[in-house]
Amino acid sequence: MSISRPLYDRVMDGIEAALKAVSAAEKLDGAEDFEVSKNRSRPYIEGAHNRALVNIMLDKVETDVSRSDIHEKTHRATFNFDMYVIGENDGLEPADEKAMSRLMLLTAQVEYAITALANICFGLQVSEIDYRNETALQFYPHEDDDSTAVYAPARMTLVLYFPYKVADLSNLPSLTRISMQALNDLALQYDYK
Repeated sequence: MSISRPLYDRVMDGIEAALKAVSAAEKLDGAEDFEVSKNRSRPYIEGAHNRALVNIMLDKVETDVSRSDIHEKTHRATFNFDMYVIGENDGLEPADEKAMSRLMLLTAQVEYAITALANICFGLQVSEIDYRNETALQFYPHEDDDSTAVYAPARMTLVLYFPYKVADLSNLPSLTRISMQALNDLALQYDYK
């Protein structure tokens, strides 16, 4: 038995590729590009960048109960696109109008990348993804009430739906036929150090 990567994990590769393609196209056109990362933590983001940054993270996966039954279900996956633009002087000054203006452009670039018709499947087959264009955008004036951020942050969310077929477990032995003694004997064969 081999369990493969779930579709909501595999799609992140396609999302990353779509964002990188838009960034590269912008750079070729002489416009402002941006850096794309995946699953990065806040210390990495806060410590190292003097250019626009997009970080992709899977926020949650839920079952869409309205479209699920005993034989198959639908995963409803929410992805976050955290976007940061550093303030002037390599982040030594708080984010200003220029940083906010760049952040607005960055949000437009990200929205274009994740909604462009050519990228809708993000490398998956049409039958593996249900794209409904569910997005939301939130701007943050600063990171928390106790400090002034040196970067301008925003978050875009994207919701995608993925089919999940319940596995056929007929090739596994019935639990009524498994002997607890046999399981204990098997467990005793290994050295647990």
